[in-house]
Amino acid sequence: MRVGIFVFITSMLVSMFQSCGPIGDFVPAHTRQNTVTNPEFQLYINEFEGYSGLDTRAVPISFADLPGDEAGVCHYFRVGAGPIRWGYIEIDEPYWKTISEQQRINLIFHELGHCVLGRDHVIPTNSVEMCPKSFMHPSVIDTHCLMHNYNDYIKEMFPLWAK
Repeated sequence: MRVGIFVFITSMLVSMFQSCGPIGDFVPAHTRQNTVTNPEFQLYINEFEGYSGLDTRAVPISFADLPGDEAGVCHYFRVGAGPIRWGYIEIDEPYWKTISEQQRINLIFHELGHCVLGRDHVIPTNSVEMCPKSFMHPSVIDTHCLMHNYNDYIKEMFPLWAK
């Protein structure tokens, strides 16, 4: 039992060290860098579009070598508090190669949540399982939490889908 608890706590701590980049990363319109999505992300994008009902082609996703512990970052342009005009997402390639399939879904949904849905981070956790309550938690969520709470994360992220 103690070994199981140790593994769970260790995996939670490791996942917490990989995080999303800064929220609201403003990039002037003339410096948009990514224009093409890497095909490796298409499966995750299709799943996001299926739940959201939104077309995400205007938000390309590519690999990058991100600084520090950033797993992904959404760069976007908006005027004031208005809607996001355009955005692009960068995913840390070395980190991507180390995470589970569930964590890949979490990471792409999280960054598209910023760039497409305009969502901010959601910090609260479930006090019983110590699991975040949303894909929008600032750290990539542990695989255990993702597997046990996936439907709740989908309902929180896409409330219209849940009805």
